[in-house]
Amino acid sequence: MKRVTTGLLLLSVLFLTVLAGCRLLPGRNPDPGDKGEGEVVLVPVEEVDRALETALARGGKFIIVDDETRQADMALPGSPRSRVIWNRRALRVSLPGEMPMTSYLTALQEELIAAGAKVADLEEKETAAARVVTLEVEITPEVAGRQVPLVTHELTLIQGKSESTQKGKLALIIDDFGGGVAGTREMMDLDIPLTFAVIPHRSKSQKEAQEARERGYQVLLHMPMEPLNEKLSPGPGAITAGMSPDQVREAVAAALAEVPGAIGVNNHMGSRVTAREEIMLPFLEAVGERGLFFIDSRTTNKSVAAALARQLGIPAAENRLFLDNEKEPESIKKQLRRAADFAREQGEVIAIGHVHPAMVQALQEFVAELEELGVEMVFASQLVK
Repeated sequence: MKRVTTGLLLLSVLFLTVLAGCRLLPGRNPDPGDKGEGEVVLVPVEEVDRALETALARGGKFIIVDDETRQADMALPGSPRSRVIWNRRALRVSLPGEMPMTSYLTALQEELIAAGAKVADLEEKETAAARVVTLEVEITPEVAGRQVPLVTHELTLIQGKSESTQKGKLALIIDDFGGGVAGTREMMDLDIPLTFAVIPHRSKSQKEAQEARERGYQVLLHMPMEPLNEKLSPGPGAITAGMSPDQVREAVAAALAEVPGAIGVNNHMGSRVTAREEIMLPFLEAVGERGLFFIDSRTTNKSVAAALARQLGIPAAENRLFLDNEKEPESIKKQLRRAADFAREQGEVIAIGHVHPAMVQALQEFVAELEELGVEMVFASQLVK
C-alpha cells in the first residue's frame, strides 16, 4: 500500500484464456503459443490503469485505501464448454477535497473512453462526513470472434465534505493491557485518544489501569470469556458456558475489582459464550447495574451480546474490524486506513488492536494521515448508544 498516485499501475496485462474443458491455474500466465484445445488471448489493459490514474490525479494526491486483485471467469457466450478467465481489480480510494466529485466522474469518463473502456453501474450515496461513489470499469474485447463485455475494475471513491467541519469518527480500542507486555510504555506515550482494555487477574492489571487513567486514557475491563476453540485459554476468572447466573455476576465483580476506574467492558475471546443469551443476560445485567457500557468485540458473527445489551437499555457498540491479525506495521496501517475509510463512509466506527511494538509504530505513523483522511479519533465512550 503506497500513499502515492503512482500506485495504480501495478497490472500491465489482463490475461484472457478461452479453453475447451480446461482451466488456467492461478498464478500461471497464459502462453500464446500453446493453445491446446482452445485459444489464448492476451488483452493489454495498461491503458485502463493509466486512464484511472490520470483522471484521479487531476484533483491532487489521492490515497489507495484498499487494493485487491482476484481471478474471475465466465462461460464464453455461445460456447458453454469454453471459459474466459481474467483478472479483476477492486480499489478503494480516498480523494482530496480540492476538486468536486462530479469533476472526478467527468474526468474518469473522458479518460476511460479514450482508453477504450467505460464506466458502468455507478451508484452514489452520502454520509454526514463523506460522499461515496461506487462504479465498475468495463471493456469489450474481441474474444474468439465475439465482443465480450468484461468488468476489469471495481472502484469505490470516498471524498470528505470540505464544506462541513464534521469528520468521520474513529475509536480505537487497544486490548490486552495488564501483563506488562512489550509496547505498553510506548503505547501510553502516544498522547492520542485511545481506549485501553485491561485483562483482569494479571500481574500488572491494577497498576496499568490506574496509570492509563492518570494519563488521560479511557479504561475498559477486557472480560475473559470462553472461546469455541478449546485449545485457547482465556485466562483466570473467565466466564464460561457452564456457569450459573450467580457465578457469572461474581466473575464480573471480581474482574472489575482488578481494573479500577473502568467505565465499560469488552470481551476477551468469548466466541462460545457471547452467542448464548442465558450467559450474556446475567453478565450484561451486572454491567448495567454498575452504570457501565458494553462493546462487543465480535469474535463471532453469532454474538447476541450487543443486541441484548440494547434491549436491556445498556449503552453498547460493536467492533467493526481487528487491526493486527498480521502483526506487521505496514499491514496494521492498511487496516487503520480501512477503519478510517469506514468511518468516513459510515460516519463512525470502532476498531480493535492489541498492545505490542508493531501496533505502536503503526499508530505513530498513522496519526500523521488523520487530517488528510478526514477522520477524527475519539474515545470509545463517544460511540456507544
